[in-house]
Order: sequence, then C-alpha cells, then structure tokens
Amino acid sequence: MPLSSVSLAARLGAAFALVLLVTLTLAMFAVTRVDSIEASLRNAEQFRSGQLEPLYAAREALAQTGIAARNAYIFQDATAASRELDLVDARKAEYLAALGRLDPLLRGDPHYDRVRAGMDSMATELERPRRFRAAGEMDAFGRFLVEECSPLRRRIVADIDVLLTELQARSTRAGAAAAAEATGARWWISGLAALSALLCAVIGLAIVRSLTGQLGGEPAYATAVAQAIARGELQHRVEIGRARPASLLHAMSTMRDSLGGIVARVRGGTDAIAAASAEIATGNLDLSRRTETQAAALAQVAGSMKDLIGSVRENAGYAAQASTLAEDAARISVQGGAAVDGVVATMNLIQIPRAASRKSSASSTASPSRPIYPP
Repeated sequence: MPLSSVSLAARLGAAFALVLLVTLTLAMFAVTRVDSIEASLRNAEQFRSGQLEPLYAAREALAQTGIAARNAYIFQDATAASRELDLVDARKAEYLAALGRLDPLLRGDPHYDRVRAGMDSMATELERPRRFRAAGEMDAFGRFLVEECSPLRRRIVADIDVLLTELQARSTRAGAAAAAEATGARWWISGLAALSALLCAVIGLAIVRSLTGQLGGEPAYATAVAQAIARGELQHRVEIGRARPASLLHAMSTMRDSLGGIVARVRGGTDAIAAASAEIATGNLDLSRRTETQAAALAQVAGSMKDLIGSVRENAGYAAQASTLAEDAARISVQGGAAVDGVVATMNLIQIPRAASRKSSASSTASPSRPIYPP
C-alpha cells in the first residue's frame, strides 16, 4: 500500500506507536538488565558481608586472643592480667559467633571444616591461661603460649588464609559476573538506544519526505502561496521544480494558472460586454432619435389619415350617388335595349317585303354574276 494513500494521522500515529514500542522495549530491557546487575551485586555483597567479613572478624578476634593471652602472661599486676584474660574470653566468644554465622554458608567445605576444627581446638585451649594464672604456673603458661598456642594459631591462620583465598576467588568471580552483566547490559542498552535513534531518524525522514513530497515544498512556502492566491496575487509563479505532479504545490500552480486564464477570459468578456454596452447605448440614442422622428412622421401620417378618412367618407358618398346613377343608367339601358330590339324587329318586318320585290326584279334584268345588295 503506497505511503501517500495513508492518512497523515495514521502515518504519524503509526510512527509514534513504533517509536513508543521501541522505547518501551528498550526501557523494559534496561530495567531487566539493571535488575540482573542489582541481583549480581547483591549476591556479591551478600557473599562479602556473609562470608568474607565474618571470616575476617574471626581471624582478627583470634589474633586478639593471642595478644591478650600474651599480655596476661607478661603483666605482673593481677588486675591487669585479669582484664587481659577477660579480653581473651570476649574475643573467643566473638570468633565463635562469627563461625556460627559461617556454619550455614560454608559447612561442608573442607577448608572451612579444617578452620572450624582448629578454632574449636583453640577455644578449648584458651581456657587454660586463666587456670595457669590462677595457679601461678607461669612457666607452664609460657610454654603453653610458645609451644602449643602459637603453633596452633599459625596453623589456623594458614588455614584461614587458604579459605580466604578461595572465598576471594569466589568473590572475584561474582564481581566479574556482575561486571560482565553490567558490560553486556551497557552494550545491549547502547545498541538498542542506537537502533531506536536510527529507527526514529528513519521514520522521521520518511515522514518528512512523504509530507514534503505531498506538499511539493516546505509547509511555510505552501502557506505563503495559498495566502498570495487568496489575496488575488496571480502574477507570481509557484516554484514547482522539485514538486511531484500529485503534490499540493503543483496543484496550486495549476489552480493559479487556471484562475489566471479564467480571470483573463472574464476580463475579455467584461471588455466585450463594456464595448457592446457602449454600442447598445449609441444604438439606443440613435433609436431614440429615430423613434422621435418616426413619432413625428406618425403624427403627420395620422393627420393625413384623418384627411384620407374624410376623403374616403366623401368618396363613399360619391360612390353611393354613382351607384344610384348607375342603377338608373342600367334601367335606362335596359329600357333603351328593349326599344332598340323593338326598332330592329320593326325594321326587319319592313325589309322583308322590299327584299322580296327586289329579288323578283333582279332575276329578270340583272346578270347572273353580279351580286344583289340590299338597300
């Protein structure tokens, strides 16, 4: 389906919906990766606070028991020595409490089990300095510190170092996993952000090209052209060098040309109408003058007609008299004809005897070749 056949609202809605979808996908992925990084960091923190710190505290407390036991041996004052022995008991309780926090996490680890066994033995051995001091057995107290307590402590510290090395390696791996998770999240988020930016740019460019193609130019220029046409400024040409035939500017250019042609035809028609009106006005003046002349002539004709009517009436009277005279003449002619007929008949009656007498005389005296004419 061509993009130009889709409505502007549908195109913008689809573009923003796609951008929103990509943004939401990026946001959800970022949140998921951040949660994963947070879980990794939380695990590393729990590992550090749950395993490393108690072990460090146990090692430090173990070292403090050795220092306090040595001080209890060195101090001559019984009160000071008693305070040091109290510190021995307190520090022993501290590292036993730290081991109690480590038991649920590390029990079963051979390195931890060795450390646990050594520190339990040290806890038992640390009960002897108080008995040595109370009994005044200072030589036995000294041999205990040098020959029993110090080697056991060194062995426990060595075992703790081995366990710490292992735990630090685990912590390093957890930190590396968290760092790798963060690095992967950074790359994924950066890639999706770049993809989102590229997609937004492509969609924006497609919409701009589509709108520009449909408009044929910038919207501001199309608005200016429409306003100029609305003001009747049809003399300015519309720039359609880059406009497609189906664009708005091309249609506006065609409309401007059509309006210009219509205006020219209307102006020509108006000029023709003005010339015809002037001619009609001149003709009306001539017609008015001719009408006046004809009115005068008609007035004269009306007078002549009146005279003619009078003459006709007189002629009618004369015709009636002539008709009467003609009738009289006809009667007289009829009477004269009858009289002529009577005369002719009388003359015929007179000529018949005369013809007979002439015939008889002619037959006796005249030559046969000579005609006889009546008189």
